[in-house]
Amino acid sequence: LVSGGGDAAAVVDLSPGLYTAVCSGKGAATGVALVEIYDRDEGAEGTSWLSNISCRADVRTGDDVVVVGVVVKGNCPQLVLVRVVGPTLAGFGVAGILADPVAEIHRSLPGGGSVLIGGNDDWANSLDVDQTGAAAGAFPLVSNSKDAGIVTSLAPGVYTIVVSGNGAQTGIALVELYA
Repeated sequence: LVSGGGDAAAVVDLSPGLYTAVCSGKGAATGVALVEIYDRDEGAEGTSWLSNISCRADVRTGDDVVVVGVVVKGNCPQLVLVRVVGPTLAGFGVAGILADPVAEIHRSLPGGGSVLIGGNDDWANSLDVDQTGAAAGAFPLVSNSKDAGIVTSLAPGVYTIVVSGNGAQTGIALVELYA
């Protein structure tokens, strides 16, 4: 971070549990922000680790789609569930939802660039998404909704989840990643 640049940061030790980080502009400031959460615990035996992260965001088009980064550490692949929830959010009273979200997972390549390794548009009652979500403690998706869901194994590396709306739709979506 640039000294005096107005960025915010905190280092905290958290007991196991559920936490929310809220990002807002100072005063009435608006714009694009990057919220980063790093698990400083290297996963020593008997310790906890970051197992789920989610972000509710306003998905737009072009350069204003939602981008979520994740790093898989270690020496073995990690099974993950990625969900992009739009239609199911309406049942929680969220207005202006993204009616048909699309999720893509890209793997960063050494030296720059990335490659698309998977994606989903409409989870279509996938048994993998449903069962993995239930095992992870996720709320159920509405049957036959156009929410997006992917269950995949990610090798150690750097990944980006890109969220957009089918047909350039816009609206509020919840992006979730469960390990």
